[in-house]
Formats: sequence, structure tokens, C-alpha cells
Amino acid sequence: MKAVLMILVAAIYTSVIFGQSEVDMFLTEAETNIRNNRYDIALNKVQEALNIEPDNERALLLETNIYYLENEYKKAYEALEKAIKRFPEKDEFYYQRGLINIGRQKYQKAIDDFSDLIEGNSKIGLFKVYLNRGVAYMNIQEYEKALYDLTRSIELNSNNASAYHSRGMLNYQLKDYSAAVEDFKQALEYNDNNPETNFNLGMSFFRLEEKDNACPYFHKACKEGNLNACKMVLMECAKEIPE
Repeated sequence: MKAVLMILVAAIYTSVIFGQSEVDMFLTEAETNIRNNRYDIALNKVQEALNIEPDNERALLLETNIYYLENEYKKAYEALEKAIKRFPEKDEFYYQRGLINIGRQKYQKAIDDFSDLIEGNSKIGLFKVYLNRGVAYMNIQEYEKALYDLTRSIELNSNNASAYHSRGMLNYQLKDYSAAVEDFKQALEYNDNNPETNFNLGMSFFRLEEKDNACPYFHKACKEGNLNACKMVLMECAKEIPE
């Protein structure tokens, strides 16, 4: 009898381990496909994992992230609300909801999500939270608050190209083109192959009436596929020799 019980326990234990390993395998495959922009395949893998383990936190977060990356904001929001009901204590879900609310153009709701995380001393990297709250403030033209948040994000993580780029965009909107130049230059220190940043840096120099400095960045951004930069090359830099 004891031998039978031991066999049954071993069988149950093996089944649990196998099931967990299978879930991990599906989610690892999903993450690989996300990195390769194969979102349909990734979503199928996540859903297979959820069929085995419906309350798997990692799977629920990946599901919402895939919908977000596909700009399926309604589906992302609905999936995330279900996840929050299951895991109301998980800060990562509220951060993700803030991102989705930016995508949905629900900027005040995004600000509320990010503010709750900041006030609650979230364990999530606060430089990311400040960065995205700053972007949300930019979109509702709360420029002073946006500048504070983006600067705070840089203070917390000084090698984040996205924060410098976003603050550069804000300074450009504020017509502080010299400050924008410095921010875009700093962004390129950490990501020098970003066509949008190269174009924006060129435009900042152009607004300062420094065409000689602007044209090399227009040429670089054009080569990287930025069509607006190509237009500026034709209109303003056609006689310039790119570096």
C-alpha cells in the first residue's frame, strides 16, 4: 500500500514539474518571438501557457505587453484589468496600465497610475515611471511638470537615451533650441543610430540658424530612413557634402 502511495505521489509531483516546465518553455519562446517582432506567434505561446496555468503572472504580463506592442490598446487594457483583479498588489501591472493609457490617449489616467507608483515608493525603476509621467504631462501641455519629471528621470538614470530624447523634444517645443541640442546630443551618446534623434538634433541646429551643424545630422538621419530629414537635405543641404 505504501509503495502504491509513493508511486502516486511521485506521479503527481512529476506532473506538476512537467507542467511548470512546459509553461516556462512556452513563455521563453514567447519572449524570443517578441524580441523578433513575431507577435502572433508570441501570443499563441502565451495563450498556451495560460491554458495550463491561467493565473501565471509572467504570462498575464506578456499577454498585455504583446497587445500593447501591436497597438491593440483596447485588448491590452481589458487583459490587464483582469490581471489586476488577480494580482492587485503587483506594481508592474499598474506601470503597464499607465503605458497603455498613454497609448489610449488617456493621459490623465496614465498620470494617476504613475503618480500612485511614485507616492507608493514602488520597487519598479522610478526613472521609468518619471519618464513616462513626463511624456503624459507633455501630451496635455503641462510643460513645467513634464520638465521636472524628465529631469528627475535623468537624475535617477543618467544613461537613458529615451529620457534625453523626450526632454529634447520638450525643450524644442518650448523653443529652447540650445537646451534641445544638448539633450539630443546626449541621447545620441547612448543610441547613435536613432534617425529621429538625428533629425531632431538637425532641426534644433537649424532653428538656431546653424545650418552647417544641422546638415550632417540631416544627411545621417536620411541615410537611416527618416523621410523628413531627406526633405531637409533636398531643400537646405543639397550642396553640402555629407561627412
